[in-house]
Amino acid sequence: MKLNYVLIGFLTVAALLVVGLLIKRDKFKIQVRLEGVQAVHNPLEVALDEKASAPEFEKLVRKFPQWINHIDDNQGAINVPVLVTCAVLELTNHIRILITNGADVEGAVKSATPYKWVDEIARIRAVDREVQASKSKTP
Repeated sequence: MKLNYVLIGFLTVAALLVVGLLIKRDKFKIQVRLEGVQAVHNPLEVALDEKASAPEFEKLVRKFPQWINHIDDNQGAINVPVLVTCAVLELTNHIRILITNGADVEGAVKSATPYKWVDEIARIRAVDREVQASKSKTP
C-alpha cells in the first residue's frame, strides 16, 4: 500500500516537471556542440603520395625534420616511418635524403621487421652504408 503512494507521488512530480518544461520550453535551450579534431598528416608521407621529386622531397625534409622519424598510430594500418615507406616504394634517393637528415635507421628496420620486408630492410641498410661511407670520406 505504501509503495502505491510513493509511486503515485513520483508520477505526480514527474508529470508536473514535464508540464513545467512544456510551458517554459522557450527558456530551456539545448545546445549540441561538436568539436572536431583536425587530422594532421605527415607532410613527408603526403609528398610521397603526390609523387614528389627528390629535390622537392628534400626541401620538405629540411622544412619538417620533426616528421622524419614519426610513426602514426592508426589502428588497423601499417604504421612505419617514412624511411620504410620510401624503401617499399623503391625510392633510393629519398631514402638517402632521409638518412642524411637524421632518419633513425635502426628504428625503421625494427618497425619493418614484423612485416618481413627483407628487401626493403636490405635497401635501407645499403643506402645507410653508402651515406656513412661518404661521410667518412668527407673531411
